[in-house]
Amino acid sequence: MCNKLFDTLFKPILLYGSEIWGAYDSINLKKWEKDPVERLHAQFYKYYLGLNRRAPNIAARNETGRLSLKFNILPRIIKFWLHLVSLQEDSVAKQCLNISHQLANEAKSSFMLTVNEIIKNYLDDQNHPHNINTQLVASGS
Repeated sequence: MCNKLFDTLFKPILLYGSEIWGAYDSINLKKWEKDPVERLHAQFYKYYLGLNRRAPNIAARNETGRLSLKFNILPRIIKFWLHLVSLQEDSVAKQCLNISHQLANEAKSSFMLTVNEIIKNYLDDQNHPHNINTQLVASGS
């Protein structure tokens, strides 16, 4: 019940626009407990379960079986990127993606630089040989 309540009332608000801001947010999973979104997530479950606010966050997560909301952001970024790739070349959003791709090639902070890192990290985790610059990014420009 509490998961459905959170997913209905809070999750859409907390993750609104995360396809964009998530690419610029720190995706450092080692420090995810300090993230404001995650702190609110834990506070909600502690309140709902009647736990002391000083109780460990892991206790609330174990009781509810929830993972970090950060794990919801990464697939949203990739889905948004795939949507942008499928747009016609004359659309404004596609032109912005092309500019972002140029910035990524110059190693400047951009949406595409983050997408490249997400995909590279995923492929590294899967022990998959890859050349991210020629295989994946080329399809996005």
